[in-house]
Amino acid sequence: MFQKIVRLGLTCHQGTQNRSASEAVHLGVWQPYRKQPCIATDAWQKGSEGNVRAELCGLLHELCGYFKEHFLPRIEAIARRHMPEQYAMKDIVHKRILQAKYIKKYPNYDFGGVVSMIAIKFGSSEKLHVDWFDSQHLWTFLLVSGDFQGADFQIPQCGGGVRFIPTMVLAAKTRVVLHCNTPHVGDRLGITCFLHGPLLYGALKSATTLCEPEPLPN
Repeated sequence: MFQKIVRLGLTCHQGTQNRSASEAVHLGVWQPYRKQPCIATDAWQKGSEGNVRAELCGLLHELCGYFKEHFLPRIEAIARRHMPEQYAMKDIVHKRILQAKYIKKYPNYDFGGVVSMIAIKFGSSEKLHVDWFDSQHLWTFLLVSGDFQGADFQIPQCGGGVRFIPTMVLAAKTRVVLHCNTPHVGDRLGITCFLHGPLLYGALKSATTLCEPEPLPN
């Protein structure tokens, strides 16, 4: 499905030059430079004259539905067992996601709260980088598919890396550790699943406000 999406002329609005020569499409809900969460801009594909490209937008929404059905349950199960602090915030974050405009009309962009966004692309991230908009306290989940060799996940701060192959789910604190992929040959599809840091901050701030105790009487 993603090959068809790319052939139709996918436009990626979020720059990734600091990490890779290949672009990634960002889908889901985040909160970049604004007070309220929103569905990521890449979901709204437009033509040269500003018209909405309905077929392409529909395929992106369908792609996210496939991710929710086939991959998200595994990520949530891993978080529930191994990252209880991240899983415990799921409901708080989900309430924030539901505040995004149009989310009820496009429910496949609601990833539940353990993660709020996915970035998908052909290729790998060959440049050493950190992901500034991820939360420094929480985990990012990485998935790959395809017939390829190489693209090992490198973490110089830890003195090495991890061989990263299909069927694996790799988790890392990508805001904390410098990371990149080694060169690869073949066809590789990478999916990065993350909880947008500003969205998490907005969710926690909103929850704290709602839970403020009543002032004591004089």
